[in-house]
Amino acid sequence: MDNNRQSKRRIYYIREYRHFKVSFVETVVFMLLCVLPVGIVTTLFYAPASAAACGWLTPSLERVLGTPIETIGYNFIPGLGQVSALSLDGCLPTRLHAVIVLCVALLVLIITRIVRRVLNPVLIYMNMALAVLVASCIFFIFWPEYFPYTLSDFSALYMIQQASLNILLPVLLGVALALLPACFGLKYLMVLACVASNYIMMVARYAGFLVVLAKFSSLYMASLYFSLGVLFDFIRTVMFFTFAAKRVSEKMQTPEGREQWHWV
Repeated sequence: MDNNRQSKRRIYYIREYRHFKVSFVETVVFMLLCVLPVGIVTTLFYAPASAAACGWLTPSLERVLGTPIETIGYNFIPGLGQVSALSLDGCLPTRLHAVIVLCVALLVLIITRIVRRVLNPVLIYMNMALAVLVASCIFFIFWPEYFPYTLSDFSALYMIQQASLNILLPVLLGVALALLPACFGLKYLMVLACVASNYIMMVARYAGFLVVLAKFSSLYMASLYFSLGVLFDFIRTVMFFTFAAKRVSEKMQTPEGREQWHWV
């Protein structure tokens, strides 16, 4: 009787596992023809890309902000040029401004918890940004004189960060896509879309960040940086991989796709 009970409690693992049939040759070819060239090109052209972005934005920002803007170069990779960033004056918030924003942010946080107890990803993301904003408000209410960054410092940090991510993210995406049994065209398209979106978002966010921080105050600096900065870039990169993986998953459900499974 005891032996029967023990045998019933024992759960055996299945002896068949499905794996993608990933061709080593195709993976190496994709790495050599796509990932490596993209990494080299983005590394060689980060300097002219940042200079072009600053050149495009300077006239428009000077008209909007009504202040002169200077372009300054910062060392990044020795021998490959400097990262260009805009230098302009910002402003710190008054204590009244910080108190008002703190009250509004806390009110929104409370409302989102009351209205919807189960938060979806968008609300979680928004609440994270509001939580950072609350911390910033508390800092500027009690210790504004210890704030260590100017708007020019933030500008330089942002552009150096973007130069790094514009090189790193397409390479990481390409390496991940190389392991999927997807067609070359889809993987090339995802990597190129990642590169293009990186530069588009870099310029658009840069303009928006500088306008908000110069016209209003540095109170929003941390919240913008953490909610729409590095984390947002990684989420967008994962989106491209997810799109490709979804296409592969749909293909694997077809009779033709089932033949690509490898059983061990």
